[in-house]
Amino acid sequence: MKKLIAAAIICLAALGAVSAQDWRSDEDGGKQFNCELVNALKAKAGAESLIRTEAGEQQSLAGFLDYLFPPCARQDSLRLAELIDSEEEEWVVVLYDKVSHEWGEPECSILIDDFYDEHFTFIIGGHRLDGLALDVYLPGEDEPVDMDHVVEDMVRGVPVRYEVLGGNQFPLGQYVFDVHVDDETFHFVWERTDNSMNTVSLSCLGREEDGEADSAAVAADAEAPDDLAREEAAASEQADAAAVADDDTLKDNEKTYIPETPCLIWTEAWDVDLNILIIGQNQEDIMVEIYFPGEDLPQNLDGRSLNEFDDGTPYRVEWIEGSVFPLGLFNIDVTIEGQRYPYQWQREDQSVNTFGVECITIEGD
Repeated sequence: MKKLIAAAIICLAALGAVSAQDWRSDEDGGKQFNCELVNALKAKAGAESLIRTEAGEQQSLAGFLDYLFPPCARQDSLRLAELIDSEEEEWVVVLYDKVSHEWGEPECSILIDDFYDEHFTFIIGGHRLDGLALDVYLPGEDEPVDMDHVVEDMVRGVPVRYEVLGGNQFPLGQYVFDVHVDDETFHFVWERTDNSMNTVSLSCLGREEDGEADSAAVAADAEAPDDLAREEAAASEQADAAAVADDDTLKDNEKTYIPETPCLIWTEAWDVDLNILIIGQNQEDIMVEIYFPGEDLPQNLDGRSLNEFDDGTPYRVEWIEGSVFPLGLFNIDVTIEGQRYPYQWQREDQSVNTFGVECITIEGD
């Protein structure tokens, strides 16, 4: 153990030239630790395994450093202290990694996960998106952070806003989220202990698009209890998913035509990364969205390129950077001239990394 402690101190010393100082006392106040230095090492290599037992159990470097320097294992939230002082503590909900919390009418949910390889991404989805907002308080801060990038998009007919904090190093400790839904505010606290947890997904899909239920919706509610309506909707979705799975599932290296169109779709092994290859005229009317197994939001693209073959046929390559991607059942949304065609791709081979669409005969207006 003494050798491990000495090794940890040597590693910390190597980072000392680039780290600030954040001194914190232990429980009896007899020692102080430079937690900025400790957390810099955890951010750089905290997820790496440091200790392994004969039984195969492993402890990460971050876990070992938390054991050695307990005052550095967490940062208390000034925003949470403010809520406690204002007697709003009873309204604060604790969030846990990969556990969705649902609440209220309209039906809202919030989930913390590790969807992306870099940055800190906040995904906000729902009708009347301008009535949804998320204030994020980093550990030790009493003001919400300013986002580096904000992008709005449509996903399966639902408005979605992506708010991104750029970078790869974010503090461990207590995060507070103030979620604003129209004129109501909900408070959440999250103890971040894992550097890979970098995505917060917030959705309020139960809100009407125009703020008021139309007469047909009111009549439907009057005829069927809410629970029954939800069961019927769920059964309908399951039936649709089963039909897609039975009839429209591609295997690796398989080709097929999209019904009632002149378009061919296929999967193949090609180049590097995970690719979408779109061949045909009128490129702006052809779109493909890829959903990884178990995900309900499409993957963000890292790049795209538009070019032409020797015969003048345009093609577009879009890609997600990486060398290893999940195997399993991918959901694919192919949209051609405004018409959506859902497919599934049973990916079982890491070398098969490209989904292609070819619509040679689609011409512009």
